[in-house]
Amino acid sequence: MTKEEIEIITQIEQKLGLQFQNEMTSENLCFAHQNEELQNEFKLSFTISDFRFFIQSFSGKTVKIPIDTASFWKLVEKGKKFI
Repeated sequence: MTKEEIEIITQIEQKLGLQFQNEMTSENLCFAHQNEELQNEFKLSFTISDFRFFIQSFSGKTVKIPIDTASFWKLVEKGKKFI
């Protein structure tokens, strides 16, 4: 991960209150973030995949941190369409 990506992740965590969860973690945690059926408004964390989709949603334009989690998850969904 680049320094810029780490900075963006940190900004998302601080501004939106979402915790970054590295998908490679083997700790015995609650894996609610992996539940595809969990509604976005109940998610407390985001993964590297969510982050990549978020970045893709900007299509090479300047990445802007959204003002709320609902906007963040909408951008994640938008980024998934570019796959």
